[in-house]
Amino acid sequence: PIAFLPMQAPYANLIWYQDSDTLALLAKMSNAQLKAQIEAYFFELPGDFSICEKAVFPLTRQHANSYSKGRVVLIGDAAHTINPLAGQGVNLGFKDVAALAHCLENQLDLGAFSLLKAY
Repeated sequence: PIAFLPMQAPYANLIWYQDSDTLALLAKMSNAQLKAQIEAYFFELPGDFSICEKAVFPLTRQHANSYSKGRVVLIGDAAHTINPLAGQGVNLGFKDVAALAHCLENQLDLGAFSLLKAY
């Protein structure tokens, strides 16, 4: 998977997922070598570009064993984390809010166990 994320003009981020061995090789490359690899792999990138910074970090994903306990619920990053790509974390948080709102809609006891368990 890849992502090309426009930033404040004229900058952009290229997110390139690879196995750890390949990433280790890419991280050791000079900017010129890395640019050649990017051009070979992502031939559809528009125009010329230069590499300002590069970083390698592991992808993680975690979630709580339970999203509710008592009258408390977890939503968003408190309930689950996901690698930072294209706002996926915030989008999942918005979905959590919508799911919780649906469970609580037209209910009298907003902290009832059965409601929060459904969430």
